[in-house]
Amino acid sequence: MALDKSPRRSRPVIGTLVRAAVPLVLLTCLGGAAGLELSSLRTSSFTGESTVLVTPLQGNPFNPVGNGDDLENLASEAQLANSDAVAEKVAADEPGVSASSLLDGLTVTVPPNTQILTIDYKAADEDAARSRADGFAHRYLDLRAERANQAVVAQARKLQDEIDSQRARLNKLAVRKTRVTAPEQRAVLQQQIDGVTAQVIQLSTTLSAVQTTDRDPGAVITPAHIVGRPPQQQRTLFTLVGLLVGCAAGVLVLVMDARRRRGSEAAASSGVQGSTQAAAEWAGRSRMHEEPSVHEEEPSPSGWTSGPRDDRPRDDRDDRDDPYPNDLVRHG
Repeated sequence: MALDKSPRRSRPVIGTLVRAAVPLVLLTCLGGAAGLELSSLRTSSFTGESTVLVTPLQGNPFNPVGNGDDLENLASEAQLANSDAVAEKVAADEPGVSASSLLDGLTVTVPPNTQILTIDYKAADEDAARSRADGFAHRYLDLRAERANQAVVAQARKLQDEIDSQRARLNKLAVRKTRVTAPEQRAVLQQQIDGVTAQVIQLSTTLSAVQTTDRDPGAVITPAHIVGRPPQQQRTLFTLVGLLVGCAAGVLVLVMDARRRRGSEAAASSGVQGSTQAAAEWAGRSRMHEEPSVHEEEPSPSGWTSGPRDDRPRDDRDDRDDPYPNDLVRHG
């Protein structure tokens, strides 16, 4: 009765397929991952964007009392955002990065008929593009606030100096009035005192207004986000090339492994044949030693035993002297 041996035969085939598939799949996946990583390194096109609302601010190109067209003033604000002063503030947040290198990826534009600056930053890394766009937007506003503070402080100091000077003059006039007795002179000094007092009051009012000036530099109305990414087609192409290279490497590994296995099997087969031949020779020699010798004595039917055969030439004289011719020995 014939037995079905197909399951037993299928097991080695399945094992061979599994051993072949593992390196092929592994190298293909590694090639695809390498292609994807290479596409990320070669395509430096991540663009982060942040939008800033610019308000008129003392001490800046776009200010409440500035002269000129607002469009020109906003263009000056864009140049301020793209200046070394802002870049140095951003570089302070990233040790090891120079301000000049940070300016390479920066672009600042003014949309038509708006008080908005659009800050775009292009970098190879997505996080760097987003963080630097955000950094330039906030550091630009910080610089506007600092310029406003400097302008306010300088103006307030100037007003305070003028107030102090007028008060000193007022004190002198008051002293002179006390020393004058003539009514006409006292009247003139009083008019001067009233004028200086009015100036001091006006300067004090102006100083108060300056000190309470709104110093809001503006606001980031759109937080930094990614608006430009590497082309998907290019990333797909690099990934496919990586997959093909990995698959080819896997096939090459399988071919080399198959050749190695065939060489090992051929060497093993030659060794088995040599061992079989040596065993056959050893067995033949053993049988030769075990077979009885042709010179051994065989009993004769008459009870006589013939000795070893002597093929030497015989002498008749020897036969005459020998009591037992023909080399027979009687056994009795």
